[in-house]
Amino acid sequence: MSRYAIVFVILALCILPAVLIPAESAIGSYDGVTNVTIEIMETKVTRANFELQYQIRNDSGDDAWILVGNIVWYPGIREFPMNAEVSTAEGDQTLMIRRRLELPTSPKSIMGPPFYGRYVRLRPGERQTEWISIKIPIHPLSQFEGIRQQKEGLEYATHLAIEFGYYHGDLPEMIFRRLEEEEKIHRKERTKYLKDPNAFRGFLGGVLGLDIWNECLNSRDEEFLIPYGFPTFKGEQVLRTRVDNVRIPYADNQDRSTELGPPDLASCTEVKIQFQPSVLEYFFPYASQRSLLSSEEMENLQSQDALVVEGPRELKGIEHEASKAVTISPGFSRYITGGVVRCRSRINVVCLYDNYPPISFPVYKERDQLLRSEDFTSLLEMLTPQIQAIDLRAQCATNLKNLWYRLRFYRHAEAKRLKNPSIRPATTYPPSTEWCDAMLQPFNLTINVLPLPTRSEWDGETHICPSAREGKNHYAMNPHCEPNSPPDTVLLFETKAGWNQHGGPELFTFDNHDPKGGCVLLNDGTVKFIRTKEELEQLRWK
Repeated sequence: MSRYAIVFVILALCILPAVLIPAESAIGSYDGVTNVTIEIMETKVTRANFELQYQIRNDSGDDAWILVGNIVWYPGIREFPMNAEVSTAEGDQTLMIRRRLELPTSPKSIMGPPFYGRYVRLRPGERQTEWISIKIPIHPLSQFEGIRQQKEGLEYATHLAIEFGYYHGDLPEMIFRRLEEEEKIHRKERTKYLKDPNAFRGFLGGVLGLDIWNECLNSRDEEFLIPYGFPTFKGEQVLRTRVDNVRIPYADNQDRSTELGPPDLASCTEVKIQFQPSVLEYFFPYASQRSLLSSEEMENLQSQDALVVEGPRELKGIEHEASKAVTISPGFSRYITGGVVRCRSRINVVCLYDNYPPISFPVYKERDQLLRSEDFTSLLEMLTPQIQAIDLRAQCATNLKNLWYRLRFYRHAEAKRLKNPSIRPATTYPPSTEWCDAMLQPFNLTINVLPLPTRSEWDGETHICPSAREGKNHYAMNPHCEPNSPPDTVLLFETKAGWNQHGGPELFTFDNHDPKGGCVLLNDGTVKFIRTKEELEQLRWK
C-alpha cells in the first residue's frame, strides 16, 4: 500500500453540534458543450470545521480530467503541498475555494522546486462525490504569489464560490502528442533550453521526462500529472458554482498554528472504524483497479463498511501509529489544522471510553493530501487482511502499465541513446530476446538528466511482481506482438523469475498471486488478471 497516501486531520475531538447551511442556493455551472457539472450537496459548520460535500458529474460523451491537487518534489522528498487555494474576492464577502493550474503568477513564485497538477479521470456518465474540510476560522491559503486579494477585517463570509479546473477528452494522449510535435520542431532549441536550470519546468525532458514523472502514480489509466507553466498546452476549462446566504467564520491573516497533538487513545476501550462509503471505494477507488477483481470480491468488499477493534494489541497499534504520525521532523507536524483536505473516500475513527465521551477523527486516503501516515496504512492492512492480496495484484498491474508506456516511448529513448533522431517517428518494440536490458539502458540516460524524486522508484522495481518478490523480473514478452498487432494481442505477461524472458502461454504462471492468477498486458495498454487456463487460451497470442 506504499503507493497510497493516508491523512490524519483532527476535525472534531468530540461529537460537536453542527450548523447546516442550506444548499438549495447552489447553482451547478457547466460548459454547455462538454456538459460537465459541479453541484454542492451539503455544507456544514461545527465549532471546529467547515465541511463541504459536492458532486461532479460528467454527462458528456468524453472523459473529463478534473484537477484534484498539486504535487511538488524536493530532493528525495515527495510533497503534496495543497490541493486548493482559499481566498476572498476584493471588495466582497465571498469565500473562494479555487483549484486551478492555468493561473497568472509572478516569476518569483515559480523559482522553487517544480510542481505538477494531478488530474483524475471522470469517465462519460460517471459522477463523483467528494468532501472538502477546512478548519475554522478559515484562513487564506495560496499556492502562488501575486494572485490573492484579501478583504481586511472580514469576520464572516456570506457567499461561497467553488472553482475547479479540468480538461475534456483524452488528456494524456493530447499532452504526449504535443510533446512529440515539439521534439520534431525544436530539437536544436530544446538542447539550448535544457541548459537553463530554471527552464526544464516548461519542457521537462519531453516525452520521456513527463512519462517518468507519471510513473509515481497509482493508476496510469485514471491519473495524470501536468507541470505548472507547461508553455504550449492551454485549454483548461473551469467548473464553477456558488452558494449564497452562508455564514462562515473567516480570518484574514495567515494561519501559523500548524501543529496539534494526537488524540488521547491510551485509555480507549474500543475503536470503531467506519469506511465511507465502503472498503472497496476506500482501497480501490479506480475502475482500472476494480477490473482486476472478481464479482465475488467486489461484492464482498462493498458490503464491508465498518470494523470494530477491541483487542489490546490492535488498540495499542492504533494508539502507537496515531502518536507516531505526529512528527516527521523537528518543527514539522503531520497533524495540520489549517488548509484544505479533499478526498474521494475516508474512514471515520470513533474511540470509545468507559469514563469519557467518545472522540472521533477522520483519516483521509488520497495521493494529493497535505498529510500522510504510511504507518497507519500498514495497520489498516493488518485489520483488513482481505485486501492485502488484491492490493498486491493492483500494484503488479501498475508495473505492467508503466512498462507499456516505456515500450511505447522506446523509440524516443533509443533516439536519445544513439543520438539518431530519425528513429523517433515510427513506434517500435525492442527485440524480445533483450527487452529487459532495452528497458533499463536507454532510460537510465534520462535519469541522469532530470531531477527525479528518487532513483529507487526507477531502478528495477517496475520489473518485479510485488507478490513474488524473489528475482529481479517476473514478466515475459510475447515475440509475436508488434506495435501494429491487434489491440487485444498479449504483449507482456507474468512468469517465473528470469531476465529477458520471451515466449508464449507456456511461460505464463498462476503462482505469483494468492488466490492464483496472473496479470497480462495487452497491446493497447489494457491489463487483465487471468485466473484459469481457459481464460489464458482465449487470449490472442499471434
